[in-house]
Amino acid sequence: MTTEATIPNHAEIVVVGGGVIGVSVAYHLALAGKTDVLLLEKSQLTHGCTWHAAGLVGQLRGKLGLTQMMQYSVELFDRLEAETGLSTGWNPVGSLRIASSHDRWIEIQQLALSARSFDVELHLIDAKESVDLFPLIRPDSIYGAAYLPTDGYVDPNGITQSMAKGFRERGGKIFENTAVIGFERVGRRITAVHTHEKMIQCETVVNCAGLWARQIGQLAGSNIPAAIVEHQYLVTEKSKHIADGLPTLRDPDQNFYLKVAAGAFEFGGWESDSIAVPSIVFPQEFTRTLYESNFDRFDQTFMNAARRIPLVESLGVQSLINGPIPVSPDGEPVMGCAPGFDNLFVACGFTAGIAASGGAGKAMAEWIMEGRPSVDLWSFDIRRFGEFHAQSPYLENRALLSYGSYYKIHWPFEEPLAGQRQRCSPLYEELKQLGAVFGAKFGWERPNWFADKEMEAVDLPTFDLPNCFERVALECQAIRNRVALIDQTSFSKYEITGKDSLSVLNDLSTCNVDRPVGSIIYAQMCNQQGGIECDVVLLRLEDNKFWLFSGSAFGVHDRDWIERNIPVGLDFTIRDISNHYAVINICGPRSRNVLESTVDCDVSESAFPYMTFRQSTIDDAEVLLARIEYSGELGWEISIPIKDALQVYRTLLEAGREFGITNAGFRALDSLRLENRYLYWCGEITPYVNPYEVGLNFRISKAKKHFIGKEALEIIGSQEQQRKLYCFHSEEYVPIHGSEPILLEGKVVAYTLSGGFGHSTGRTICYAFLNKAHQIDGEFCLQTIDRVIPLNKQLKPLYNRRRK
Repeated sequence: MTTEATIPNHAEIVVVGGGVIGVSVAYHLALAGKTDVLLLEKSQLTHGCTWHAAGLVGQLRGKLGLTQMMQYSVELFDRLEAETGLSTGWNPVGSLRIASSHDRWIEIQQLALSARSFDVELHLIDAKESVDLFPLIRPDSIYGAAYLPTDGYVDPNGITQSMAKGFRERGGKIFENTAVIGFERVGRRITAVHTHEKMIQCETVVNCAGLWARQIGQLAGSNIPAAIVEHQYLVTEKSKHIADGLPTLRDPDQNFYLKVAAGAFEFGGWESDSIAVPSIVFPQEFTRTLYESNFDRFDQTFMNAARRIPLVESLGVQSLINGPIPVSPDGEPVMGCAPGFDNLFVACGFTAGIAASGGAGKAMAEWIMEGRPSVDLWSFDIRRFGEFHAQSPYLENRALLSYGSYYKIHWPFEEPLAGQRQRCSPLYEELKQLGAVFGAKFGWERPNWFADKEMEAVDLPTFDLPNCFERVALECQAIRNRVALIDQTSFSKYEITGKDSLSVLNDLSTCNVDRPVGSIIYAQMCNQQGGIECDVVLLRLEDNKFWLFSGSAFGVHDRDWIERNIPVGLDFTIRDISNHYAVINICGPRSRNVLESTVDCDVSESAFPYMTFRQSTIDDAEVLLARIEYSGELGWEISIPIKDALQVYRTLLEAGREFGITNAGFRALDSLRLENRYLYWCGEITPYVNPYEVGLNFRISKAKKHFIGKEALEIIGSQEQQRKLYCFHSEEYVPIHGSEPILLEGKVVAYTLSGGFGHSTGRTICYAFLNKAHQIDGEFCLQTIDRVIPLNKQLKPLYNRRRK
């Protein structure tokens, strides 16, 4: 039976999946004025994993856009019941996050800095105040806690049904017991949805299929990186000692969360030994169904909860819920328009979907109707993943690791996914023997820094001075004064060909791409609002042949942006060559000396100027030498066929010994780029930042008649800028974790976007936007967890770049 009478033959938008996320997307589309929206659910609303969710709602995240998304959920929960007349079970009882260790207390205090930056109400309290709020907890080993009074919990079924009613009242249609079994596709567009009953013509499809999202994606030809993991929580019997109205409780050191509902406790955790379920063959009939309870696996969570709340041990067990939940490779949701499609959207992989549901639905409605959400959600964007992320068993292994790490302390510099060796440079083993400490970026093992023989080659967890500090300083010193090699094989690399390649790239880029063969072009590609979608380097190999270099994790995004904006019928091909070439960066004032004895071309300043490249050979290996740098020093990035890379590396290392050559890693490069004011996409520049705000307007061609975003940038450029990116710095060492408040005369006026220590300048450096009203002389300070640090500010780089 279906909720509506007859399935229509056509709908403007078809939402697949009737969990809380799918219903929220449909509701917000209708709220925004879309009346021809159809929601298809193969069983009943909530019957995947929504129905067995615990329903805790927390708002504060590490980035502003993500926090704003969660805050909107609370705004929605506050008003929805009055709007629809259906109970949502929303209880804004607040939340209490306890620190049971010194390190956790530091992490929570750092979280409180983000809350101040984002204007989220958060109170840091002591053990006694924590007991006052939740009298049933033991105060032992409580170093402090964070209390957020506007958090709470909600009834997952109630909130879903209430949004469903609001959706129907605005003209939306819901068909339950209606499974999607296929799609019609023409080029980059889905044109129809198949059910057992009929084919439905449509303009847009939204995959909100939850546990079955990967299967629905496969039917459409889209790989969705969403695994399924068993998750347990326990419901106790009721007790007269448990009062309603207590805040939700999280004790991440003890690895459990808890809420009070109807005189009973509901609590669970994130077991390191949970089980991943194959999502690509997840049974269609697994609806409103649970797995057998595993008390052995839950035992540690139970004991931890009883240690903090002694009453737990004396209560009987009503049930132990063991249900499937979706988990992505990094534990965050998967949202946005699927790569390779213009009208297939995705909203799935929500491990904490109830808390995110309102904001996610609103964001997806904006994405569908306006081309992007109103807040920056790159951390949730499906394009942060590649094809390999969605392949088994890598997907399941990563999901289990992310799941089991949910409550672990997130240390600065920590890259927990390193060491899996999913993608390795041909230099990997050699660099490992030389002391390389690797991080992970887009599956690549990348050398972050090099340990000496007297120390362990590992990042030691700390919120203070990292154990790599002195080693990174030496690497920076080598680059500034001598010469170093950096393995940058992880770059995303694409080859672009076709007779229309120049015209397409020129239409996408703000600068003039029509430069002579042999030129390197630093280019931004903007959206219609003038925001920077791509920050790339182009090499013109032939009249109609280019190479494109992008950041390790940005290749899928950048390729998708390009392909999404190619007019139909043009001769333009883009091919991923990332796995075909290694890249070695040789940088420093003596780099020319090293190359002079190893390459067969003239590398003098007059013969080989900045922002040009040459084909050459090293040890009979054909290489491409690109005169470009990210360190502020003389340097070349050398592209080498994978099979020849190790020998070329050895030759360069040997030739450089007389010049004091050494290896360096990405930590040193990041320190140098901060001093140079070299900007990083998804850090200081994003699709919500225009070139004028960050000083990249010199890359905008005034002569070009057209490029995407030109009209918006002309308007922006004709007006006084409302904000600018400033470099703030201090002679005092301060660890920068991100989102720390920047104060002017004691008031928060900005927050850090990025930062670190500049080893060449001896300064802590961070970047932040200042609104026009705050671009004045005054006492700027950085708020840390225990003190306020005076800051200097400037627009120019701290370090004078030397490229010759």
